[in-house]
Amino acid sequence: MVWEASPSTSRVVTRQLYLMLASPALGRTPCVDAQAPRKAAWHHSHVKTSPMYSTSASSFDHQQIPQHLVLARRLLSTCLLVCLMTLPTQAEIIGFEGKSLYSQGANGQYYNGDLGSNTTNSQGWNSSTSHFSNSYTYDTQYNYSYWSGFAYSRVNAGNVPGYENQYASKPGLGSENSEHYAVVYNSFAGDAVITFGAEVQLASIDVTNTAYNYFSMKDGDAFAKKFGGASGSDPDFFKVEFQGFRGGNLTSRLDFYLADLRAANSSEDYIIDAWTRVNLASLGTIDALKFDLTSSDVGQFGMNTPAYFAMDRIEFSAVPEPSSMLLAASLGCYGVIRRFRSRRNSKSQIQPGKSAC
Repeated sequence: MVWEASPSTSRVVTRQLYLMLASPALGRTPCVDAQAPRKAAWHHSHVKTSPMYSTSASSFDHQQIPQHLVLARRLLSTCLLVCLMTLPTQAEIIGFEGKSLYSQGANGQYYNGDLGSNTTNSQGWNSSTSHFSNSYTYDTQYNYSYWSGFAYSRVNAGNVPGYENQYASKPGLGSENSEHYAVVYNSFAGDAVITFGAEVQLASIDVTNTAYNYFSMKDGDAFAKKFGGASGSDPDFFKVEFQGFRGGNLTSRLDFYLADLRAANSSEDYIIDAWTRVNLASLGTIDALKFDLTSSDVGQFGMNTPAYFAMDRIEFSAVPEPSSMLLAASLGCYGVIRRFRSRRNSKSQIQPGKSAC
């Protein structure tokens, strides 16, 4: 969670901080003391004149600023700027657990956007504070349905090949043996989009192949070739490109290979069949994440490899808004100022006739 404050609240607190930093007395408000004349007389008879005390006891505002307090004021101003850049946030993890809406005919195993009654649905679905795009279409003319984007699933059938098992991850369960995970069908770039509730800094995401596209690459099927070909030496690959967006603009990219048979040494070839954590920190600050799938197996109508993969455990931290950072830094600096004031006041305390103020 990220503590947020309204800009107006931050401006008020920051203005008070500025007044304290700019004040010769670091924000101390003088109190009215009926015994002040007597204390002043005692003060002049016992304390020598110094830069810290004025020769006039008529008002606190006429005191000169001690050098160490001037330096403290500058230090606190610098601390304010540092706090703005380094304020930490709490990490959040999306794991898709607790999902309870399942599609018609899915027997409580997955949700692909089908709400029943042969209706078309493109609302997508939410997990935590993030939105996952989904488009489910039912063609009434041909009595046929299809979907794209994100589905969530708890299908545990990682060893079953074929299109009918498109909602299963190759490992069977989710990452770290969780029940639910997400399945991505990204036939065209931009079909699958994660929209975060605010600007975030991604940390990592766990990915793997689905059972459908894993066995298609491993063994081939009616539409796609066996990776490596008959000889096993074809330099085939299947990769996902993570695309970071901010304010609708593409800001960063990162490639990850879900299968790679391009190495000169065939022992280094692989098709991923387990959950693998991908570091996404290099994408920087974003507010949306898109995907683009690419394969070496391309035909007349585009990519032959099934455009699927599975994901789980998306870890990220929300980027605090400037108003929230400014308020937090202001309150922190205010505490330091109060400590300086307390120490100074204790040193300059008038001994005889203590006052309640």
